[in-house]
Amino acid sequence: MTIRLTIGRVLPGAPSEAPRVQLQDGSGDCVTPEWALPFHYAAAAGDLLRLIGQHGRYWVTGIVHGRGRNELAFRGPFTLHTSGELRLRGCGGVRLQAPEIELRAVTAESDARTIVQHTEELHCAIDGALEERAGQCARTVDGEDAQLANRHETVAAHVVKIDAELLRLS
Repeated sequence: MTIRLTIGRVLPGAPSEAPRVQLQDGSGDCVTPEWALPFHYAAAAGDLLRLIGQHGRYWVTGIVHGRGRNELAFRGPFTLHTSGELRLRGCGGVRLQAPEIELRAVTAESDARTIVQHTEELHCAIDGALEERAGQCARTVDGEDAQLANRHETVAAHVVKIDAELLRLS
């Protein structure tokens, strides 16, 4: 019962779920291995896979060089927990997709060159102070714009301009 450890190159045109692989052990044999990885991997042509084989059957036990997609999927609820800091890093980006996302934290910090938000409605409730500082601010409201405050103050260094058909001061 000889066990073969070898590398296989994924052939072009092979489906990523069950790729045809050419063994790189000098035999030139082509096989369709089964997956023995703890995660899903969609192989791409040219990928080098680590294989173990016996009696003509082969299993993928690792990825030596790959350009395919990895997927870690679970059935049912899943919790990722650490007693220390948890970091997620994606050199090509990080995307969250869900019907609902909830963020709970004592402090949440965002540091980005650009933030873009698209939403139908935005509701904010702030119990303490709201401070904003901007190099410039431009705001366009297609419908009604209303501000309600116990006290309101506008201070401008040079010009305050109000352009309207009707101005009511009470």
